[in-house]
Amino acid sequence: MTTAEVVSPVAAESLHLWIDPETGAIVTSETEGAVKIDKWDVEVPPGAEAQVAEEDFSWLPAWFLRRNGNIAGERATLMSQYKKKMLVLDAIDKHMIWQWHDPMSKVVAKDIEEQRGKKKSFDYLEGRAGFRKGKKCKVTDEEEAKAWAHKHCPEAIKISEFLRVSYLPTHETDPGEAKEYVDVPGVERWEEETFFAKGNVAKEEGGDE
Repeated sequence: MTTAEVVSPVAAESLHLWIDPETGAIVTSETEGAVKIDKWDVEVPPGAEAQVAEEDFSWLPAWFLRRNGNIAGERATLMSQYKKKMLVLDAIDKHMIWQWHDPMSKVVAKDIEEQRGKKKSFDYLEGRAGFRKGKKCKVTDEEEAKAWAHKHCPEAIKISEFLRVSYLPTHETDPGEAKEYVDVPGVERWEEETFFAKGNVAKEEGGDE
């Protein structure tokens, strides 16, 4: 990135910006695949443009890691809220079925009968309800069922095969010998230094410990 590319999103005329999900680059007009965000969500430290112009980046680690930690904290909070909300919605949905299945099915059956025809469902303004036949299957003894399937219906047995790269040998271990990568056909190995930055996850006040 050049200093010319360090521009505050707040200066943009539009209230929204778009981020390329692959590169993270900001574009000021909507493009295919870009993620629309509020421009105020993209934080640029006050005075950053001037400091970058002077090639002063001493402030960057503290700001970057703080911001990274805040994002991780927000993500963790949202995932926790999402999981809790989904559990609540699932429970409410199951409760409705438990509470109203019998009377609901009787009313629907009556409406289907009165409409006269071969349809096994009834269309209401709010949606469709009815009855459908479906085959049910429950495995009561998996080992016994597998043994039968291996003999009579092998296509029912699925064997997944994948390469566990982390289990492949890495270096020769002969004592006194220089460490060399094990030559595994179809596998390329090399050493590479990569940069990482992970901020401390910010915790919301009053949140779960």
